[in-house]
Amino acid sequence: MTTTNENVGLNDAIDALDSLHNYRDWILDEFGAAIKGHTVEIGAGSGNISEKLLQIVSSIDAVEPSTELSDRLTARLGDRDNITIYNVSAEDWLDAVEPESCDTIIMVSVLEHIEDDVGALGKMHRALRPGGALLIFVPALMYLFSKLDHEHGHFCRYEKRELALKVEGAGFEIVRNKYIDLIGIVPWLIFNKWMQKTEFDEGMVRLYDRFGIPLTRFIEKFSGSPLGKNVLLIGEKPAS
Repeated sequence: MTTTNENVGLNDAIDALDSLHNYRDWILDEFGAAIKGHTVEIGAGSGNISEKLLQIVSSIDAVEPSTELSDRLTARLGDRDNITIYNVSAEDWLDAVEPESCDTIIMVSVLEHIEDDVGALGKMHRALRPGGALLIFVPALMYLFSKLDHEHGHFCRYEKRELALKVEGAGFEIVRNKYIDLIGIVPWLIFNKWMQKTEFDEGMVRLYDRFGIPLTRFIEKFSGSPLGKNVLLIGEKPAS
């Protein structure tokens, strides 16, 4: 499998995004009860999501290829009894993991960094127990693909149907598949597509998390979202 595309600027982006508690909580709320049992977070970063997952599930394997981020993750959560941290790439972990050894695999803004996403999805199917859940959150809409995407190692942005077809092709049933963060399209177009910014403005990111996320979440709760800056998908490995 092709190695995950890494970029030195990615760690800085994770720093900027690490304080986005409203965004994180929205994603995890959307995944809801699908998060269960022994959970693997691929691309755990410095632990923003893992920390929350530890309040929900019995045990976590946190996979993080960046040594710097893995060290920060260890400093943050390494003293917990129910987390094991792997400083390896997603590809290496998937090649080594025992078949049918986990109940949930969660990837938030990770799959777009893997060139052979189809191959990776097939190996995730192998790793999950029957009835296990695959939870994916990725950037959406290729017309939003920007210099920032390229600089941060994204191979693509996904259309909703495209992602569903790839997940189904790996053997999963689709439980949920939706666009989210409709309002987020506008600042992304302005700052990242048209102005070609290649770094996250931490102040603007926090401002959007504080005001933009509650607003778009409220709107989408009642009206749905025909488009969005991201796609969120829940897949399930058939029980038999």
